[in-house]
Amino acid sequence: MIINTRPKNLSQNINALCAKEKIDLTNLHLSKITPVSSKEVIESWRTKLESLQSYSNIIFTSQASASYGLEILKTKIDLKKIQSNIFSIGLATKKIIEDKGMSSILPNQPSSEFLAELILERISR
Repeated sequence: MIINTRPKNLSQNINALCAKEKIDLTNLHLSKITPVSSKEVIESWRTKLESLQSYSNIIFTSQASASYGLEILKTKIDLKKIQSNIFSIGLATKKIIEDKGMSSILPNQPSSEFLAELILERISR
């Protein structure tokens, strides 16, 4: 028996895997992921979003940041025109980015440490 405590919108993979392997799974979603939507927060990012083309790197460290973040970014810019390096922390985050028609750079292992090493390596080129 597995008890899944991940947010409902991030549980599709474990649900599918357990169904395929005939593993008894109970979903007990203990948290919820929602986008930042307060006008004050969005307004504080307006300048940063409007100057998006000046950034050399964009980093998505979670599925939620990629999903919600790309929705916000596409209100400001055609996502296919982003010239920045796009980094993702893991395979699921990379897939969300790819589903939007973009590519991302992935560290050898899904961790902040390996992501930081990858970014430093690419910067020093």
